[in-house]
Order: sequence, then C-alpha cells, then structure tokens
Amino acid sequence: MKLCWWLLAWLWSGGVGFIQEPTPPVNGSRALQPTGYYDGWHALTTNQKKAAFDKCVRDQSRSLLRTSRTLGQDVDVRRMRAEVLERLQTLGKRVVVVVFYGRQRYMRILLHYLLRNLRTNGGVVDQIWFYMNTRQPEDVQYAKDLRANTSAVVLLQPDADLFSPSNFCNDLGRVKCRRSIQARLNQGWNYLRAQNATLYLRIDDDVLFLEDGALERLLHAKLFNPRYVLYSGNIVNSYQVPALHQLLGAWHVTNESHRFEFFGPGFTQCYMALAQHRNFLQNVFPLGATAVNHEAIRRYHFGLWDNTLCRCATAQKGFPRLALLGGYNCNPRSGLYRWSINLFVW
Repeated sequence: MKLCWWLLAWLWSGGVGFIQEPTPPVNGSRALQPTGYYDGWHALTTNQKKAAFDKCVRDQSRSLLRTSRTLGQDVDVRRMRAEVLERLQTLGKRVVVVVFYGRQRYMRILLHYLLRNLRTNGGVVDQIWFYMNTRQPEDVQYAKDLRANTSAVVLLQPDADLFSPSNFCNDLGRVKCRRSIQARLNQGWNYLRAQNATLYLRIDDDVLFLEDGALERLLHAKLFNPRYVLYSGNIVNSYQVPALHQLLGAWHVTNESHRFEFFGPGFTQCYMALAQHRNFLQNVFPLGATAVNHEAIRRYHFGLWDNTLCRCATAQKGFPRLALLGGYNCNPRSGLYRWSINLFVW
C-alpha cells in the first residue's frame, strides 16, 4: 500500500480555493476562529465533537457551493500579476520558491513551470531555492548542473552531520529514519524563518502541473488579505481537498461506497489516488488534444475554505498519529487536522 501510494506523483491545479490557517497573535500561539460549533470544545465528549465537526463540514460545504457558483469564471492573470509586483515593490519584498528537493525524475517536469514564473520570464518569482534532501549521486549532480546553468537557482545544503551516511534511512530503523528526516527539515525551516523581506512559496518536488496564474493567485491572497498567515494551494490528491472537488462535481467515483469524506479514510487508499489522477488527466489533458482544457480545470476552482473552522474529534482513519514527526493528524489540543503542505505561501 505504501509503495503504491508513493508511486503516484502530485498534481496541482491552480484556482480560487485556498486552505488556510489564521494569523497567530504576537506571542506566536495559534489563533483560533471563534465559532458557535465549538463553544466549550475541550469540555465536549468525543461523540459531541464528532457531531459538531460533521455539522460544521456540512454547513461550510453548502457555503462553498454557493460562493463557488457565483465566482467569475475567468481571472485576468496579467492584472493580478501587475498588482502583485506593485505591492511587492511597495513593501520591498522578493518572492522565493523553495523546493525540498530529492528527486530529479519529477523535478525535470516541475522545473519548466518554475522557470516560466521567474521575473526574467515575465513572472513573479525572483529565485528558486533547492533545499537538498538527497544523497543520490545522480539527483545531486542534476541540482548542481541546474545551479551552474541557471543564475536564479540556489542550492541550500543541510549541516554535514545531518547529511552523513549514518543519518540516512538506508542505514537507520524506521523511527530513527523519520527523526533524521525531521531534523533536516527543521533546519531548513529555521533558516527560512531567519530571512526577512521575503515571501516564500514552498512546493514539493513531485508537483507535476501548475495552472497558469496559480502562483499569482496565492501571492495576491497573501498580499491583499494578510488576515491569514498561510495560504495553501488547491491540490489534486491531498488530505482534504478531494472531498471538496467531489462536492463541486469536478470528479466522480464509480462506486458510491468509495466516496471521499472530508478527512475520511479515502486519502490512504491507492485506488482513490489513482482515480483522481486519471480523472484529472482525462479531462484536463484529453487524448489527442493540443492544449489544456481550461473549462475542465475551472470545475476544480472554489472559494475560500478556512481550515480552522471545523475542529476534528478523531484522527483520520488509516492515517496514524504523526508522533514520530512531532505532530498529529488530529491535534488533541487545538482540534485541528494536519493540512496539506504540498504548495503554500507565507
């Protein structure tokens, strides 16, 4: 099952939907949106929390459908790009795409989209940073060649002790392997947090499609609606977004018993991941077509979905607690699910 899952690369469809977290207060603690669903949440029983969560998802889904149907079908990407660039200049900020890199077989595809979005090519991105997370010689050499031939590419290397052979998974047990990965990731995040005057677009190295204007929309949301500290992309094949795509009719399952629920067990099923990819490819890139089917992409678009409104009661079935990585699929303190980090801006 694990092998089947990781053989499936991610696809990203830009749109008007974002999964968000609220801006934290000055002291850095998490700010939660007040909502009537969760008055006295910590005092509720598990069953009461489940009932509140289900009602919240139903209500927010109805709201999502109403707002999505009234959204404009087309967005002037050039206008949005100009507004983003003007605001960046006013604030004195730059835009950096950060790729936690390890697999050139995917990166060779993603790179075309990232290079197209560089300012030198008429986009909004100033630099592309590769945070190195591989010791495979061919993958390392690919990144070095990119750096040598592309001035906008920067390689970030973890400390030597985190990159030694004894700290890689082929030499470690499962627990130590996960902790080793987390140590390298933590060092990367700490470095990024220390940089000022920069907006970061963090993206997985196995994203294989970016809709035209996708990065502009994320940056526009962050710059012109700073109420939220993080905006996440509209992802095909992720923890929670497939349920929203299904709600919008962007894709359909052939067996009703296999329907996605918001943070339901479908995410862990390989055949559900495969179904999403097939549906996306068959509709957006139909066989024999010479261009992307933009009407099919629009079916995936939706309005704002605040990922803090519906607080969870139990962990997502089939997806164990992430204690080894220092986190939870359903945080017992805040009632918030772990959300998709495949592409987000902060």
